[in-house]
Amino acid sequence: MKDLRQPMPLFSVIIPTFNHADTIIWALKSVQEQSMQDFEVIVAGDGVPDRTRDIMKRFCAEDDRIRFIDNPKDAGKGETQRHNAVLASNGVYIAYLGDDDVWHSRHLEVMRSGMEETGADFCNSLNFVVDGAKEASILTGDIGKKFCRDTLLNLKFNFVGTSTVVHKRSSYHQLPRGWEPAPKGVWMDLHMWRQWFKEANMHFASIPQVTTVHLDSPGRDDMSVEDRAEESEYWLNIVRDQPVFADLEIQALRKSAMNSGCYRPVMHHFQHLYQKAQTELRA
Repeated sequence: MKDLRQPMPLFSVIIPTFNHADTIIWALKSVQEQSMQDFEVIVAGDGVPDRTRDIMKRFCAEDDRIRFIDNPKDAGKGETQRHNAVLASNGVYIAYLGDDDVWHSRHLEVMRSGMEETGADFCNSLNFVVDGAKEASILTGDIGKKFCRDTLLNLKFNFVGTSTVVHKRSSYHQLPRGWEPAPKGVWMDLHMWRQWFKEANMHFASIPQVTTVHLDSPGRDDMSVEDRAEESEYWLNIVRDQPVFADLEIQALRKSAMNSGCYRPVMHHFQHLYQKAQTELRA
């Protein structure tokens, strides 16, 4: 009998969404524009509004690689929905994307190379963050270094952005629990990463490239859905313009260098990056 099953995609892209509605348009477009097209997309709803359902109906009809799971709102912050999305995925690798974040077109290509070259179970790229004041910075650290992993295990400190992370699907199933509600006072993503970092047989790597843009929620709570979607579109257009984005990367690195005290626990592992930025400032 002929096997009618679809081949396993290399990547399963998981996009959790709650109430941002139109921002997901630009997140999805940034996935569709990837140079590496071997992926499926699972959008994990968490009590979404009708507008999100309309958007997803259109995207799913136009691209059969995209699935939408219309979950009711759970008691937490969508952790159960993320876990179930991983269980429903088919890819070799799992990649995450915030519904108001965007990827550079080479994100999956870069992360695939990083995973294959290092043999890592869990990998991240540099975390390019735009805060509520529209100021960009780059949070750096090397999870390949035990010191950095121990820092995240023992301090309320996190440089690993969810949208920068790729891990093996098979390795996720070796974790004790997976995505779950975090203890009080601990960020959801940091709680998840700590599960990984406690596993002695896992291998980790950080890729020293910026491949994502994260629009930080603090400072944006008063923005309308329309304004947030417009900002997501703006940043996708910036990412598409490589010379402009490269210049912004340098500016963000300079800012991180000048404010290096904020990142002192991991700074010395990336000292050469800060020294380069400070040299440019003095030039």
